[in-house]
Amino acid sequence: MAEHIAGSEDLFVDRMNARAKELEMNDTVFVNCTGLPAAGQYSCAKDVAAMLSELMKHAEYFTYSRIWMDEIEHSGGRVTEMANTNKMIRSYQGCDAGKTGYTSEAGFCLAASALRGNMRVVAVVIGAESSKSRFEDVKVLFDFAFANYTCKTVLEPTVLQGVTCKVKGGKKKEICTRPAEGCYVFCEKGDSDEIFYETEMRELRAPIRAGDEIGRIVVYKNNVEVCNVPLLANEDAAKNGYFDSVREIAQDWTI
Repeated sequence: MAEHIAGSEDLFVDRMNARAKELEMNDTVFVNCTGLPAAGQYSCAKDVAAMLSELMKHAEYFTYSRIWMDEIEHSGGRVTEMANTNKMIRSYQGCDAGKTGYTSEAGFCLAASALRGNMRVVAVVIGAESSKSRFEDVKVLFDFAFANYTCKTVLEPTVLQGVTCKVKGGKKKEICTRPAEGCYVFCEKGDSDEIFYETEMRELRAPIRAGDEIGRIVVYKNNVEVCNVPLLANEDAAKNGYFDSVREIAQDWTI
């Protein structure tokens, strides 16, 4: 695969290291494309968590990560059965992603993720003594996270009540707005954090189409920015015609 994508393994590894820098994986260096032990190659639990988090941004990944058993049919009728090595997808509620690993240097390792409600957590264990203990350790981490933390819903991708945007030169003088995506803030349960958002709107002139980006919404936790998402028009605002402009001017006349 490395040779097909980049022409050679060395060139592919160069791309791997460049991507690692983009993801701020500051304690990772790749020497080969397999992850098997090699001089100068290393990583850490934090960076592995960053890799898994980035991978899960691709919805297609979950088409495969959730499969427990599968079969490959070969020509001639031979069938190869495969089992997912991440046993937690069938033993832990909400676990739907992950990857096991083992080398004599790293020991038994597991990076896994679980989703409950709107909160997704990632846990990474390296250097476990056995296959069983890595799953037990990740379970402990998951249990701790779900018992002690939550994701507070600050924004949902629906119409923002009471937040409109003025439009110049349009048949509508203001339009409803909505965030491009939801925003959920990771918090300790029972905390007293102050969470709020502010809108930054552009000066708009018709025509405006529903879905156009018209500003930003910035979410703060204890006065620290934690989320910044586009603010979208939720409806069209057609441009004024000639007679609309005349009517506006007439309405401003005083007798």
